[in-house]
Amino acid sequence: MSEVAIDKISNVKIFASDYDDKDWEKLRAAADSGQIVMACCGAKAVLKTSPNFLRFFAHFAGECATAPETKWHLEVKSLVINDLSRRNILCKEEKTGKSPNGKRWKADTYLEFNGRKIVIEVQHSYQHYNRYKERQKIYADSGIECYWLLYPKCFKTLTSSIAKDRIKNEFNGKIPRGLFGNSPDLPIMWFDLEKGLKVRSVAFIEYSLSSWIESIMAKKFKYQECKWIIEGLPLPTIRKVNGLSCN
Repeated sequence: MSEVAIDKISNVKIFASDYDDKDWEKLRAAADSGQIVMACCGAKAVLKTSPNFLRFFAHFAGECATAPETKWHLEVKSLVINDLSRRNILCKEEKTGKSPNGKRWKADTYLEFNGRKIVIEVQHSYQHYNRYKERQKIYADSGIECYWLLYPKCFKTLTSSIAKDRIKNEFNGKIPRGLFGNSPDLPIMWFDLEKGLKVRSVAFIEYSLSSWIESIMAKKFKYQECKWIIEGLPLPTIRKVNGLSCN
């Protein structure tokens, strides 16, 4: 499942969400002739529509076995970059740099907006909590804001690690009631391509990808009441922490 493909004749990327029903059917003929190929590996693409009417590109024969990055990673990066492009914001892929103390960084997506430097990292593979903190500090030392979109399993593993760390270092080994699987120093959400292009977090929080990106641009994605939320939007009803400071 992919939002992006390539038209071989024009050699440009095309995005499924740019098409209405009529133009999507016209594009199908081009895809049937082999003109439309997958961006990840150049294999023939087919046009599909999900049960909730989400249009997407798929491999003509099975899964991609030759992509240099995972399919999920490529697709999520493309969705982020496409959303920013619609806002007339230039976003660079795989941008590299170095912090003032010489630590190197490489960002999945990098942009500059109203004097701010912003990175959105797209993390599919396992990474130790200490490595998240290390990379976050390198970006902070470089004057860069960093936000994370994680593969669902990575999010579950990371929030578990954060909770264990906080129990040990903040709650004297005792398990508190309420939410404590987020950290005020690490803005994280998880993203599932199969469920309507939503970013999600603890406590059944969910937003559209576009709303989440907009909140970052507007400085409204904030850590409040032990979780990362978009300020001003309603939240699901959850059990609050009783008598404990989570921040």
